[in-house]
Amino acid sequence: MRIIIVILILALAPVPAMAKGCVILLHGLARTEASFVAMELALEGEHFEVVRPGYPSTTDTVAALADSTIPAALAA
Repeated sequence: MRIIIVILILALAPVPAMAKGCVILLHGLARTEASFVAMELALEGEHFEVVRPGYPSTTDTVAALADSTIPAALAA
């Protein structure tokens, strides 16, 4: 009987908000990570984990930026 009560208590206990998932925000060329501050705050308000990396979007090619930025963002 005690086991059933414990299971019921645990099942009905409030669960803290957990992240729905992770969103990686990649800014466009000639922009900065600051471009997504408002979107980051909105997503965090909906319990998403947000990664908003900065990278040199005016000096490298898109392929080079993707090769260096995306793996680092996924690891974050």
